[in-house]
Order: sequence, then C-alpha cells, then structure tokens
Amino acid sequence: MVEEGKNVKEYNEKSEGMLPFPLTVLYVEDDPEARELTRFFLESYFTTVLVTENGEEALDTFLRTPGIDVVVTDLSLPGFDGFEMLRRMRKRQEDLAIIIFSAYAETSQLLQAIELSVEGYLLKPFDPERFEEVILSGVNRLLRRRDVRKYQEGLEERIRQLETECSALRARLEAEEK
Repeated sequence: MVEEGKNVKEYNEKSEGMLPFPLTVLYVEDDPEARELTRFFLESYFTTVLVTENGEEALDTFLRTPGIDVVVTDLSLPGFDGFEMLRRMRKRQEDLAIIIFSAYAETSQLLQAIELSVEGYLLKPFDPERFEEVILSGVNRLLRRRDVRKYQEGLEERIRQLETECSALRARLEAEEK
C-alpha cells in the first residue's frame, strides 16, 4: 500500500520511480485486442489487474473481490450498461477511482460521468501520455481522499475521548460540590 500521507509523486520519488502502485484495478473491456493492449499498460501501473469482458462479469467480480481501488471501463458493454454498472459500484463503495475509456464523447455521457465523479474520461484510441496523466491523477486523488477520511476519523475519535474526559470531570466537580 502507498504510505498514508504520501501522494503519488512522493511515492514515486521514495520508490525511485518504481511502479507499479500497490493497488488493485478492475478493467472492463469487451474488445479482445483493446483489452490485451490496455491490460499491458495497466500492469505497469498496478500490482493487481483484474480483467473482465462485460458489465455483468465486472459487477460480479467487484462484489466478490474486496479491495478494488480503481475501475477502468469502456461504456459500451454487451448485456449491461456501463453507467449502470458504475452507479452500482459507486453506491457500494464511494472511495473508488473510476476512469472511463470510450470511443464516444456525447454530451449525455460526459454529464453522467460528471455525476459519478469519475477521475478521467479517455477517448479511444487512447494516447499513452494522456493515459499516464489520468492514471496518476486518479490515484493521487484516491490517496488524498483516503488520507482525509483517515484524518477525519482520527479527529472524531479524539472528540469522543475529549467528551468522555469532560463528562468525567463534570461528574467529579459535581461530586465535590455536594
């Protein structure tokens, strides 16, 4: 796992530019040629790459596999709408980086992508430099969100501790006044 409090750049510098990141990506693509090419790229960025051919298989894999950090998907999938699949995944796990690959850039699709708070929307065929930029940016945002959540949980725990201490002090003061 990338150390807490470290962003992608710091991780990369500390690891002397060594990739892949210790994260799990689920890749969904129905085209065999595109699937193999993109899988090759993803394996250079992530330690675990799970590959599925359609939305139903992807959703099943997602539900059965804990610890998926990133979903990279096509939208035009046989038997299952890509956006419906992503909505179900997001509902199940808010802390999920989503990157869309699509041959289409229709306004309605872009608006749905915005509603899902995707990390990136890449047009096919993808440019390797843009691909890397979107992957690194998405991982960085994912790690920041996790850091913020962990910090918030720490603050909430500290507040509970202080409330308990205050209650104990209040009870002690009331006892002394009697």
